[in-house]
Amino acid sequence: MKSIIYILIAVFAAGIIFKAIPQNYNNKKTESTFQCTDNYANNEMIEQSALVMKFRLDNIGLEEQYQLDINYQNKTINIQSEETITPIINSGFLTAKAQVELYECYSRKEVLGLLKNDSTLFDLMTIPEQNSSMVSDAILGYCNTQNIPLVNSYITEHYSSSVIEGINFIWSNTPNSENLYELYLLKKHPAMNKSLISDSHVDEDATGLLIQFNKQGSEKWFNLTNTNINKPIAFVVDQKVCFAPVVKEAINSGSCMLTGDFSVEELKLISILINSDELLLNWKHK
Repeated sequence: MKSIIYILIAVFAAGIIFKAIPQNYNNKKTESTFQCTDNYANNEMIEQSALVMKFRLDNIGLEEQYQLDINYQNKTINIQSEETITPIINSGFLTAKAQVELYECYSRKEVLGLLKNDSTLFDLMTIPEQNSSMVSDAILGYCNTQNIPLVNSYITEHYSSSVIEGINFIWSNTPNSENLYELYLLKKHPAMNKSLISDSHVDEDATGLLIQFNKQGSEKWFNLTNTNINKPIAFVVDQKVCFAPVVKEAINSGSCMLTGDFSVEELKLISILINSDELLLNWKHK
């Protein structure tokens, strides 16, 4: 993925950088502080996080609506902003790792045979019929928000050291129309990652996300689609499945269009996460 280039405006002894204040900056503003939670963090890594956060804010059109400061000693990033954009800043968008991976999937039929009608697990979820044509073959079942921690704990306790250890159980990013989350069955290791993507942008007419791969990525994407015809491939962002389209044919164009139950605004946020560098550190909102 292309490196993101920023202009460093000023560096002060106190560690303050990236002044982004217009002359008509609204005096009524709020402050949001993000604390680094990694003991190994150094100044260079903290600065990288600030650059990534700035990139994300600027790319949703907020260049002149915030001020970003770093305190290297306390390992914090402080953002002063107009009240109208505070919800965006505090939503988790800035602290998302932005790890992007593509996975091949197992079929529900394969995994149900291994689970052998596990009544405890099945009681926590809604499991479709093995041959249901109405449900993606990569989905084991559906679960409400309250039961997700129970399902996760049960899978970890009972299947972490068995043949099923080779399966990645990953939840959908958002609930479906019935407010249930989908549990996907992914291969253990990703087939592709973010380094193979050159760019993404939203096609508003198609309400879809267009992803363009680099040269190496285009070759891998062709091979991946060629070996998974009539099977889903999962696009995962920060260990959540955002898209899982079924491959209809091998794709040699070096790109793909992803659609789903997302608004244009939501797709733009996903696109920005794909285009931004991955955060090297973990942050929490204080």
